[in-house]
Amino acid sequence: EVAVDTETGQVEILKLITCYDVGKAINPFSVEGQMEGGSIYGMGYALTEEVIMEKGITMTPSFAEYIIPTSVDVPDVKAILVESGGGLGP
Repeated sequence: EVAVDTETGQVEILKLITCYDVGKAINPFSVEGQMEGGSIYGMGYALTEEVIMEKGITMTPSFAEYIIPTSVDVPDVKAILVESGGGLGP
């Protein structure tokens, strides 16, 4: 679920649902944490993180300008584990 300011183009993610077939979750709590973390990483990569390159040279002056999501930016996340039991693991 997203909110978009049509005047500024600012995007805010309000709710995020992530679903993976994890085979067999030996530690479901840990798997959910990995799923949530990966989703937030992807959200940051898509919306705020940017390294400007020009002719192979990094133009972004420092990582102070490299904006990553913080706990304030994290939306409500629901992780859904699908356990098919397939694959090479346990």
